[in-house]
Amino acid sequence: MSSKLKINDGWSLFLDRDGVINKRLPDEYVKHPDEFEFEAGVTEAMAILAGFFNPIIVVTNQQGIGKGLMTVDQLEKSTKRCSLK
Repeated sequence: MSSKLKINDGWSLFLDRDGVINKRLPDEYVKHPDEFEFEAGVTEAMAILAGFFNPIIVVTNQQGIGKGLMTVDQLEKSTKRCSLK
């Protein structure tokens, strides 16, 4: 982290889900909780980042819902899997 930035626990950090937090499935979408797999080092990095940012927010743009390939319920169930609490 740059020493010029005055980051404190009042800052928020937004991270994209697919391809950042979890492994992206080639030509596919994470539609079920058992398909969700953290990228290597993510849980360790999140623990470090939690010391700098509050809250950390995971965002996702789910084209799979718009294409009718999954439901909102399926998305919510797979997203709960990314909770580190």
